[in-house]
Amino acid sequence: MKTRQAKAVNHLLDTRFEEHEFVITADIPDTKKDDLAAGIDLNTNKLVIKKNETVVARVPLPWDLVEPTRVWFHNDVLEIRVQIGAHQDDGHDK
Repeated sequence: MKTRQAKAVNHLLDTRFEEHEFVITADIPDTKKDDLAAGIDLNTNKLVIKKNETVVARVPLPWDLVEPTRVWFHNDVLEIRVQIGAHQDDGHDK
């Protein structure tokens, strides 16, 4: 399992692979669910996380096409799980 930790505008960010998912976890203190937004910048293929319209993280995605499998926010921790898109092969034998 690969993992990466980084500080993104004073927010702890962790990425890792679990099974067939790429997991992004961000600790975003003093945040309400309604203050958050996340989406994919198709020009850069990065997941962009915003708090009150301010970008707090940009996370490079491992695949060109991804599908979210779960988005969860609790106790100031945001977790986003994505898997490879339905029309893309990850190049690994199944």
